[in-house]
Amino acid sequence: MKPHLFLFALVIASSCTRVYFEQPQPKGGKALTSFPEHLRGAYIADEDTFHIKANEFTYTEFFDRSITLAEINSSPFITIQDSLIFDKSSLDKNGWRFRNSDDTLHYRVKLRVRHILSDTLVLKTYDHFLVLNEREDKKDFWNTYLIEKFKNGDISIWSVGNFKTETNHDKKIKYEAELKDFYRVTEFKKIGDDEYLINPSLKEFKKLMKNGFFTKADTFRLISNR
Repeated sequence: MKPHLFLFALVIASSCTRVYFEQPQPKGGKALTSFPEHLRGAYIADEDTFHIKANEFTYTEFFDRSITLAEINSSPFITIQDSLIFDKSSLDKNGWRFRNSDDTLHYRVKLRVRHILSDTLVLKTYDHFLVLNEREDKKDFWNTYLIEKFKNGDISIWSVGNFKTETNHDKKIKYEAELKDFYRVTEFKKIGDDEYLINPSLKEFKKLMKNGFFTKADTFRLISNR
């Protein structure tokens, strides 16, 4: 399972088991006000590029948009030329192909997304990891990710593994382990279909990490330290 973050632009499949944290991790750890200098820079994995700055990270992402022909005629930001639609808000200035449905055009844009450290994006440390906690949208619980920095400058992102539960029946999905293997470590509260909430103590968080609760999602190569 990949986190939505890198978030750092990573994607969680809808069929994955989701485990959230009740509080930013590790519990009791002091929140950092900025990303450490040694972590700042530009990174790439496949075609995903993101930048870590002092108190934020940014990445590019594609978004679907729709606009009516009437709205285009009155918009100073969107034009159509040579069967392509040009949206000035998009990072790609070459234009996009579009689909016309009932006088509404559907297309994609490429935008830069910013995530700023705040009360909904909390950075802490544990051992040699940075721990990034992102509050789930419109909910009062958290997704937690680990960031590991290597001597060559590259970083790896770790997320909670995709674990098989008592209600998972899709044999096509590859699971890292069974969720019940971690029931002895901390309490799991079921809050939805294959969704769970945990609130581990620092000692329990250490045990979760030691027993493979987090798995490496992706490794990003450093391309610039600016």
